[in-house]
Amino acid sequence: MKAAIIGGTGYGAIELIRLIQKHPFLNVGTVISNSQAGTNFSESYPHLTDIVTQPLETFDAERINKENDIVFLATPSGVSSRLVPDLLDKGIKCIDLSGDFRLKSANQYESWYKHPSPSENHLSQAIYGLSEIYSDNIKNASLIANPGCYPTATTLGLIPALRANIVDERSIIIDAKSGVSGAGRGLSLTAHYAEINENLKA
Repeated sequence: MKAAIIGGTGYGAIELIRLIQKHPFLNVGTVISNSQAGTNFSESYPHLTDIVTQPLETFDAERINKENDIVFLATPSGVSSRLVPDLLDKGIKCIDLSGDFRLKSANQYESWYKHPSPSENHLSQAIYGLSEIYSDNIKNASLIANPGCYPTATTLGLIPALRANIVDERSIIIDAKSGVSGAGRGLSLTAHYAEINENLKA
């Protein structure tokens, strides 16, 4: 299968390309970056010069559908919700790496993400992509909401204990910490070494 990647110059996309290159049934297809369309991928990541040879392209749902079998969206929060409806209308499967389709409630989404939610129809259509738990649902899904790192680690760690009935679910407290790699390539004061080194923020 050929896999298109939207948001092609971010850290998520780079890791995705690395995984696809090792995958026996996937090849990198169209790579979309509206901000850098027309440039070679190697200008952003020289170490991938011989791996991704095609230039970056702008978003065109029709062309993506004709040239690819599946689409990964490695975009910032709020972007996937605008692009996915067009892709689904063309009949192409979408796997969203952002948080746009992880929550079923529009109110909860807007409370956490601080911008308008995707349509209720698409929120309800999305399958939560935790393959260890929902593999049967994922097989036939058109829209998969890739789970984040915190809920994946937490859920997979807790499920065996809860199923064995050795933990009182009312007693569970999740205390999670993260580095700054998840902040992406964009520069900000909160990801600056001098600000974050040996520091901890809620």
